[in-house]
Amino acid sequence: MTYSIYVFVDDRNRPYYVGKTNNMTRRKKEHKELILNGDRLPKYHAARSLMHRGIPFRMKVIRTTTIEDEAWKLERYFIQKFRREGYKLYNCTYGGPDELPMKINNPKKKKQVGIKIPTTKIVDKVKLKIKKINHKRRRR
Repeated sequence: MTYSIYVFVDDRNRPYYVGKTNNMTRRKKEHKELILNGDRLPKYHAARSLMHRGIPFRMKVIRTTTIEDEAWKLERYFIQKFRREGYKLYNCTYGGPDELPMKINNPKKKKQVGIKIPTTKIVDKVKLKIKKINHKRRRR
């Protein structure tokens, strides 16, 4: 099975949503139906706004893979990449099977970077550094 990572693009070819699917034709049809039926998700509101201005709804495949785990990782990667580059994405989650909620970034007002949840190893290293710093302060 082939998995596709795709983006919704505006009239200037700027991405405003990143997604993953195993059937592009079906997924594009589903997105179009939700746009036309007035779904209130921010990505569909943005697509409707573009369509009201005469700009057609467009989806582009940016990467394909045959491994589902890799597809999830690619989706998360591109969401983070485009956010870092300053594109306003309307993704409501970080992508992947965990689907952690996130705030929509608004780079014009304030450049927001997605929250990275540290692993326990990183947390342990930070705690160890804080202990060392506090220990040095006590000796003085």
